[in-house]
Amino acid sequence: MTATAPDATLRLLGDLATHGALGSRFVITGPRGLTETLASSHQPRWTRDYVKLACRVADRLPAVDPRVQPVGAADLDRLLRLFAADPAAGDFFHPGLLDDGWYRAIAGPDGELLSVAGTHVVDPHTGTAAIGNVATHPSARRRGLARATVSTLTRQLLRSGAPVGLNVTVDNDGARALYTSMGFDEVHAYEEAELVARSAGSDRVPR
Repeated sequence: MTATAPDATLRLLGDLATHGALGSRFVITGPRGLTETLASSHQPRWTRDYVKLACRVADRLPAVDPRVQPVGAADLDRLLRLFAADPAAGDFFHPGLLDDGWYRAIAGPDGELLSVAGTHVVDPHTGTAAIGNVATHPSARRRGLARATVSTLTRQLLRSGAPVGLNVTVDNDGARALYTSMGFDEVHAYEEAELVARSAGSDRVPR
């Protein structure tokens, strides 16, 4: 409903807020404008605008890169060091995600990971495969490593029978250009926010 009927979704959220049916604090994903719709009852601790992209066929994807190799639980320390090199990477990572066997990476000559692409969820039966936790070490950028890891992982996911999706913040022009050049189509925009109920007589957001 969020994607196919955004206006109806916003009206429903507004009605729920009017009737006090929303919690006092929650994270919500929905159509652009949800924070504004709920402004009378809730205020954001944070809000982000995203674009959802999808790749259904491999026609425009680069070929599988032999440098890209699977990484798993045994590689956790190397993976965490890579995420630590980029404060914007790994926000939604937890070690359990490695159990599905869908993380791919390129390592440097010293064995340290230079670029990684992983997944949040993979379920071919429901047609769900979501790429996430993509990162490249700052010292290794602009060498095509992110393109290699993401395209190789995407090709392998498509072979499993699941269309592949990912999410990018609206203002990340570089990532959006990279993904669209590989055959990802922008499906729709959405908003994500953590909202807190407004206290009577106060506009302070609790910490």
